Amino acid sequence: MRKFFLLEKANNKGLTLIEILISLAIFGIISAIFVTIFLTIVAGQIRNSSFRRCMQDGRYIFETTARNFRMGEIDYAYYKENGMDLETEPMPIDILIIIDQDGNQIEFLKEGENIKIRKEGQEDQLNQKSVRVKKVNFYISPALDPFIIGNPAEQSRVTISLVLESGSATDIKKRSEITLQTTISSHLYKEKEEPES
Repeated sequence: MRKFFLLEKANNKGLTLIEILISLAIFGIISAIFVTIFLTIVAGQIRNSSFRRCMQDGRYIFETTARNFRMGEIDYAYYKENGMDLETEPMPIDILIIIDQDGNQIEFLKEGENIKIRKEGQEDQLNQKSVRVKKVNFYISPALDPFIIGNPAEQSRVTISLVLESGSATDIKKRSEITLQTTISSHLYKEKEEPES
């Protein structure tokens, strides 16, 4: 009688269940590592893209304000007429009013999560829809009109401070927030005038 169940084949060409399970476990661990690395890279790229959008919008807001202010002047009369005494009013203020070379009034202000410019009856939004303006502050110096006799003789300056946010409003890992600040001087030179009574 032959014993078939005790005979072993000389060349066993298959994988055992243990070998398959070990292979699957190693593959699963390596896959999890690569997926984690991939997701981290994607989140970093989203954050960098949000950061670039904030920087780009910040530069645009600063350049637009500078272009309008350099050859203009602060509308000190507006602040006085609206009961905003720049000497005693707590700084910063949330609206910047400029008079350009042609005598037109230009307003820079925050509305909702946007910063807007109003000029000659037209209103434009300075930031992209994907960038939210969290905070904008204007610091005006000097507090008194330098073109009035008796006031300090110094060049008008505006310091602008912005807090911009871009990316997901709910997921902090995909959001970028940046604080930017610049100071702009007026290049306008004119004769001093008599003060209004």
